[in-house]
This record gives sequence, C-alpha cells and structure tokens, in this order.
Amino acid sequence: MGRGRRRAGTAHRLLLPGRARPSLTGDGHLSATVSTLNVTGHKDDAVAARFAAALAARFACTVTVGCGIHYDRPDPEAVHQVVRDSDDLLERLTTALAAHRGDDA
Repeated sequence: MGRGRRRAGTAHRLLLPGRARPSLTGDGHLSATVSTLNVTGHKDDAVAARFAAALAARFACTVTVGCGIHYDRPDPEAVHQVVRDSDDLLERLTTALAAHRGDDA
C-alpha cells in the first residue's frame, strides 16, 4: 500500500499506512503504532486511532481509518455517547471482519 493524497470536497485526505508488530512489552501479542492527522480543534482522531490500533493488532495488517464526526457544541454526555457508539461499532466491525476471514473473533 502506498502513500497518497487526494482532495475530498474542501478537505484533503492523506494516507499514511502503518503495520502491526510484536508488542514492545515482549508478551507476544501484536500492537500497532498509530499516527493521526487532524483538523485543529477536532477530536475525531481519538476514535480513528482506537479503530486503527485495534484492527491492526487484531488482524496483523495495515489499517487506514478516515473518520469524520461532527456535532455543534456537544455536551459531555453527547461526547460519551459517541465514544460508546464507536466502541460498539468497533466490536461489531471486528466480529464481521473475523467472520469474513474465517477467524475466531
């Protein structure tokens, strides 16, 4: 997978691939280093980084995540709900990808 940049509406989409690797803890599990590029003041990189790290480590592959979440002035409960919904989506996505690959989830 190569590096790339494309225009997406008024934004730019950048592709900076990474790979899963053995964890630096030495306990044998896979881990991933995640890099993010974000619009100043936006927080959707936190969700994208969680998805990228979890999927790269679980499936031992390169993962690129594009994420756009927008709420006008969310209160703390709305932010927590986005995190809960994102975690649920990540769990369902991991299960579906594992099933598609024939892996155990």
